Amino acid sequence: TTTGNTLIIGSNTIVITAQDASTATYTFNISTLPASSQKELTELIVSISGNSYSATISGTSVTFPSNIPYGPTEATITTLGISNFATADTTTGNTLIIGSNTIVVTAQDASTATYTFNINTLPASTQKDITSFIVGASGVNYTGTISGTDITFPLIPDGFTQVNINTLSLSEFASANRSQGENIAVSGQTIIVTAQDGSTKNYTIILRNYSVYTPANDFNTLTLSGNNAPYGIWSDGTTMWVVDRDDYKIYAYNLSTKARDIDKDFNTLFAAGSDYPFGIWSDGTTMWVVDPIDVHIYAFRMSDKSRDTSKEFSSTDLDSANSSPRDVWSDGTTLWVSNSPNANSTGNKIFAYNLSTKARDSGKDFNNNHVGLYNERILGIWSDGTTMWIVDHRGLASERINAYKMSDKSRDSSKDLRTLDGVGNNHPFGIWSDNSTIWVTDWSDDKIYSYDY
Repeated sequence: TTTGNTLIIGSNTIVITAQDASTATYTFNISTLPASSQKELTELIVSISGNSYSATISGTSVTFPSNIPYGPTEATITTLGISNFATADTTTGNTLIIGSNTIVVTAQDASTATYTFNINTLPASTQKDITSFIVGASGVNYTGTISGTDITFPLIPDGFTQVNINTLSLSEFASANRSQGENIAVSGQTIIVTAQDGSTKNYTIILRNYSVYTPANDFNTLTLSGNNAPYGIWSDGTTMWVVDRDDYKIYAYNLSTKARDIDKDFNTLFAAGSDYPFGIWSDGTTMWVVDPIDVHIYAFRMSDKSRDTSKEFSSTDLDSANSSPRDVWSDGTTLWVSNSPNANSTGNKIFAYNLSTKARDSGKDFNNNHVGLYNERILGIWSDGTTMWIVDHRGLASERINAYKMSDKSRDSSKDLRTLDGVGNNHPFGIWSDNSTIWVTDWSDDKIYSYDY
């Protein structure tokens, strides 16, 4: 052969020489199949955050599933299937990116096919909800009621300044600035929940003890003033007026300093016939005074303390079942009158009247099925327009102030004040608040106690 032991792909010649020197020449071709033009991408599987995702391939269209979770930035090729004799090249080696990628497959004949495709993740979640929040104190669990961004817990017994977060469940992918196992203070807490997209939601934690007594705001000057039987109270934010049942008078004090302000006293009750005054309320112009013995609500002008009979509610104006009135509160339109049980009344109930016409407005009553279930003896009442607080005298058993929603008269126990007797407030009656402090009178120790609102 002209090439020794090696033949070529193509034309070759082999010359065979006999012993007599004659020859025979063999010329022939060795041919191969043509180079393959196949350059298909037949399979592509990637791993993202430990999970495997297979592409769907149709022609040069490559599609990945649409449920890849948000977060990762890269994908690792674990399987790359291509045509026989073909080669593949990616611009990023064995790693693809979350976004646009290109794989070029080169056939045996050097022709190429380009596969451009996206690997997309789901958008970042915007969910940032607290779905469950449970705290514990001394082995007892308290479950929060979630309403919007307010989480309201049942009252925690006095003495606990911190509770443990036993359960804090969030939206998927969300995080919070607090976690299970942490302790949080009983009051003034905000939980910040951050969604996967970085947006946040602030939750207000309404969590407090039965009663948060603040003795620095007490009125301790009543005895020195002769105000020995304090019952109803009302304030305009500057002056606190305090009924004295036994001397038929309404004493006035500076709300801030607690000093007496005798020029603002009401000394006209007895002469008007109110010799057993209990609760009071004023709109700033008129002071209404409840007298349960007379079954009458007297009215006096704030300016000169003179009587204004045109604004009074007589026993005939009051519902026949409202025969044991104790206290009053009004929003300027409706007058609510508390009633305690006696032989002629329907028991614990708060009756509603139109303040100007004196007509009954029974649709706004707090009926026995609302308040009677929780109150043994209704006395003083006060509202901020959203919540009605009702003083419940239980005969030293467990003095408390129960809270109700004004909207539907349902209980709102998260706003109760309980265990008043634990701080010595054993005979509560009148109640008033400036939306910061709640003051509660005590007719037995000539004092007005103060609590956090």
